[in-house]
Amino acid sequence: MRGGQTFQRWQHKPTLKGTARVWFYVDGSTVYLEQVHTAHPNETK
Repeated sequence: MRGGQTFQRWQHKPTLKGTARVWFYVDGSTVYLEQVHTAHPNETK
């Protein structure tokens, strides 16, 4: 939630066999990065 609005969050796995994750959401033409993990975070297991 940002500014009273709820957005759909997305998770991107930047490498084919890696465990890194990038969490983000889009508002219009702006992409907001929420979290960047170099390894698989426990909350998504």
